[in-house]
Amino acid sequence: MANRVRCRYTTVLGTPAVTAAVSNAASVALYGVRDAVLSLGTLNLASAQALRDAYLADRAFPRGQGATTLETSAGGGVEVTLACVGLYYTLDQVVLGRTDTTTEATTAQIATLISGIGLVNALLLNALATPTPVDGVIQTRKIEADTTYRTAIEQRLGMGNTSGQRYAWGVYEDGALLIKVWAPNTAGARRYHLRLADSVILTDLGAPVEPWQARPDIMAEDADLISLAPPSGAVESPSSFYVERVTFGVDTGGMRLSLEPSDNTSLTARLARVS
Repeated sequence: MANRVRCRYTTVLGTPAVTAAVSNAASVALYGVRDAVLSLGTLNLASAQALRDAYLADRAFPRGQGATTLETSAGGGVEVTLACVGLYYTLDQVVLGRTDTTTEATTAQIATLISGIGLVNALLLNALATPTPVDGVIQTRKIEADTTYRTAIEQRLGMGNTSGQRYAWGVYEDGALLIKVWAPNTAGARRYHLRLADSVILTDLGAPVEPWQARPDIMAEDADLISLAPPSGAVESPSSFYVERVTFGVDTGGMRLSLEPSDNTSLTARLARVS
């Protein structure tokens, strides 16, 4: 769906052009701003505006895309599958552009970006979660037109900090973007202790962690394995690994929790975590 739409097109004279954005106020009130930028061919302004308006009318509200099948058989049942994403994914809904070529710390730029999207998306707070990092790399403020907030934020945070350390970030229950140095470079960072035989996760203090409360950016250690200490500077060992992603699921058979290790091959991420 999209509730704020504009079109980029080329005039018959070969000049790039863009229409004004139009939006559906009722949809914005329900879902926050969700941008769409259509790339069209050679058109005049009236045609581009007509296509823009038709797209908005068709996409302003969610539409089901399921298929219905009727079947007669013994037994059977009803199954409903819900696929959910977190608040972080709302950063993909809105686009921006910035021509300012002055330089500024990436963390300061992120604070400005979050303030901007927080004004049009009520699901997100328009301020960073505290403590707010201030050690971002100096980078230009320029952002190419039609860049999503998520892309702009990830491009900047992927550079890491001025100490060559990687950042970890996300949006959690309070709706604020949390940024911090990733767990392997954070002194005293908490750990998960796994007892795989019992399917149990414990904190450093021995308290159980419910599967739906597990979070990424943490070191996980298998309490059933005994291994030598890793070499100086190593992040992981045979019995411990960095949790980059957490996936939780529920079905009629029970609950499932996956703690996924780091598999990020992004060049900026690899450079940022050199320490």
